[in-house]
Amino acid sequence: MGNSKENWFKSWFDSPYYHLLYQNRDEKEATFFIQNLIEILPPTKTNLLDMACGRGRHSKVFHEHGYRVTGIDLSRNNIQYAQQFKAPNLVFLERDMLIPMNKKFEITTNLFTSMGYFPNASDNWKVIQAMKNNLVEGGWGIIDFLNIYYAERFFPSEEIKTINGVKFSIRKTSDASFFYKKIHIEDAGQVFEFEEKLKKISKSEFEDCIKQEKLELLHVFGDHDLSKFDSKTSKRLIMIFKK
Repeated sequence: MGNSKENWFKSWFDSPYYHLLYQNRDEKEATFFIQNLIEILPPTKTNLLDMACGRGRHSKVFHEHGYRVTGIDLSRNNIQYAQQFKAPNLVFLERDMLIPMNKKFEITTNLFTSMGYFPNASDNWKVIQAMKNNLVEGGWGIIDFLNIYYAERFFPSEEIKTINGVKFSIRKTSDASFFYKKIHIEDAGQVFEFEEKLKKISKSEFEDCIKQEKLELLHVFGDHDLSKFDSKTSKRLIMIFKK
């Protein structure tokens, strides 16, 4: 069985089944998104902290465009994978993103819905506080979250897929506060179960937190092409703020 504790993500995100299920996340999508972001970021290439960097696909693209990048992630497997991209001015660290870094950055990012997993709703705001604390004065923060109103259109649903002989049965449900994804895994006669749990965080809730932290909201976009946000049709909620 998977981890039944509240901080389920510590075991699931480090599971080989997590990496198998999501192995085909689009590198082109990451490149497209980062290239668009760079067009609106301050022109000076600078120090960037990619918080919850996963396997490093966004960190790598920022580095390719001249940024000095530190990627951090709680998953040891993620960081071990990302180390293959290590280069001058591109480092990866196994680290809890809520723990302050020992240096300040001009840009901090939290991309591809990499918050909202904490059991207590207030803990999710600690991510924004950590982004702020890791920024120099005048630094920029970038949050890329899903648009909960668009996502609700795809819940509930069920899906079965087999990857490398491993069968995944995925059931998506939701309630007023959370999205749930129950993942039943069958592998060589063994059965495992995990459940992802994501807090529904609205645009107004993000805006309230950004305001409370005395941060300046600069941009709100609705997709990786940086189109205008629309609560009904936008796939993403991308918010850029300044300290």
